[in-house]
Amino acid sequence: MSWRRDEVGLTVGDRYKTVGVLGEGGMGVVYDAIDLETGKAVAVKVLFAERMNNPSAFRRFKREARVIAQLEVPQVCRLFDVGILKTGEPFFVMERLEGETLRVKLNREGRFSFDECLWIISEILTALGAAHSQGVVHRDIKPENVVISEDEPGRPSIKLIDFGVAKLRKHGRDEESEESTANVTLTKAGTVIGTMWYLSPEQARGEEVDPTSDVWSTGVLFYEMLTGVKPFDSERVVTLIGKIVRNIHELPSRHRPDMPAWIESLVERAIVLDRKKRFADANVFRDALVHDWHESEEPME
Repeated sequence: MSWRRDEVGLTVGDRYKTVGVLGEGGMGVVYDAIDLETGKAVAVKVLFAERMNNPSAFRRFKREARVIAQLEVPQVCRLFDVGILKTGEPFFVMERLEGETLRVKLNREGRFSFDECLWIISEILTALGAAHSQGVVHRDIKPENVVISEDEPGRPSIKLIDFGVAKLRKHGRDEESEESTANVTLTKAGTVIGTMWYLSPEQARGEEVDPTSDVWSTGVLFYEMLTGVKPFDSERVVTLIGKIVRNIHELPSRHRPDMPAWIESLVERAIVLDRKKRFADANVFRDALVHDWHESEEPME
């Protein structure tokens, strides 16, 4: 018998008792659970039984756990444990986050102050910088994958989550050769790798991705937080993709005239069409942001 998605009240790995479901994606389900040895709340991700016969999905699941384990920065969830259920499905145990996604906050507030935007983006770039330094490209930067949590009461923190479609390079090549082109917009099953509005032009064209693709997606997110609107948007997928690959968008200042020129310059460099002109990776992007932020004498509101 395989593990059912609605298994609540049972114990995973003889240690983690499930008490609820936190979310469900294309590959697996994430449970709210209690570590019976420590009494602490944790999150347990289990691969769907029907995915077990898909070698690519199985490898991605294991790779996600490995990627999280090697990114030892506060802006990425900690990995506590990995294992195999008695029914055969793999699982891993992560830090349980309390908070809300950036999407929820954006929907509620529309746009943020300049200081808040800069802080959130700098934290995302710290997480991405650690990933890029380890040869990992996230490939799915979007508001739903950023959680605003609290490390301590009254002390907000940013966590980048869901490395399920991340690409890991090893010894100068993609770890999974057959997945080296997995960054295409649509798979045979029609699954989007990366969410449409935040796709880089190269993702939309089905080309190879590198850290500059994450830079682009972060720049799109930066634009949206600053202005309250997406730089590339359309109700028709074909039109949306056309805007992305031709970089058809308005300057952020058109939506927020009081925007400092140096902030707009950061956004525009992140989403420039020519990858060679973008920030080379998240670390370079963050260094430029922090430098310009410290150099600026303009009050942030």
